[in-house]
Amino acid sequence: MNTKKYKATFTEGLLATKPNDEAVHETYIAAKRAEGAAQDELDAEAKTLAEIERLEKGTTVFHRNDDGKPIVWDYQIKGFLKDAIKALRRDPKSACAALKNYKGVIDGSVFVKPRQIVLNLPKGAEIGTCQRPLRAQTPQGERVALAQSEEAPAGTTIEFSVITLCPGLDKALNECWEYAQLRFMGAWRNSGKGTAEITEVK
Repeated sequence: MNTKKYKATFTEGLLATKPNDEAVHETYIAAKRAEGAAQDELDAEAKTLAEIERLEKGTTVFHRNDDGKPIVWDYQIKGFLKDAIKALRRDPKSACAALKNYKGVIDGSVFVKPRQIVLNLPKGAEIGTCQRPLRAQTPQGERVALAQSEEAPAGTTIEFSVITLCPGLDKALNECWEYAQLRFMGAWRNSGKGTAEITEVK
């Protein structure tokens, strides 16, 4: 068993991935019905809220711990490792290419601590928001929707430990940490958001 501690410093803003409250619509309509609103009023409210809900469904927020601090989960690091190895193993000379059944290796032999990894924002910084259009091709033509996410600014850091049970994983993991400079975690990764420099903490 081998344990190493790492620090990731985000070089671009990190976008949240947790969907916002999906029960807002139902809760609001139920409250109006309890107040004795007429059916036509309820229908009008539902129509208006349906428009709002379309925007809210595109809004993502950070998970929070019991102290209200934004966090990422340990499984997001493991998800990144699988994503990185999948990309890097296309190079037959890479250490990642030598990993057989890499998903099983990450699931059963690599463990991340702590469970909840706190986002440490730069001094004086706050969680902001990022809005961007989402385009999709449908049978009715192109559709554009607005997506919004909470965003932790560049310079935010996280610290975590990685426990490995299989010997010889260091080279593959080091390749993954370098890959994080190109693609790491969070929403809208293909745009370059959520990249980070990861260094080992001695």
